[in-house]
Amino acid sequence: MSTTSRFSEETRAVILARAGYCCELCGRSSRIWSGWSVHHRRPARMGGDRRPETRGAANGVLLCGSGVDGCHGWIESHPAEARGKGLILRRDEIPAEVVVELKRGAVLLDDRGGFELAA
Repeated sequence: MSTTSRFSEETRAVILARAGYCCELCGRSSRIWSGWSVHHRRPARMGGDRRPETRGAANGVLLCGSGVDGCHGWIESHPAEARGKGLILRRDEIPAEVVVELKRGAVLLDDRGGFELAA
């Protein structure tokens, strides 16, 4: 089993399609900006993570910017607020079970590229 925490190209494609090729926080189209990234809601430990949900689509959110600018930069510089919105998870949390606040509303993400509006 791979210990890498990186998203596979297939998973990245699922996340991009789910997002409609737009930043999932602000809605900015990835077709008009080159600086985008897939953010891990639950970060992997140094050296990787064997848990499959770490590499699943429910753990990834398409964002404009990098870890220092755009929406991705906002998450990294406002960790407490990002945690409150489900954008940063604790090590013991399962991404598919934690509501995340995105531009489309509060949702539960799944690993197939779908989402369900939270109650």
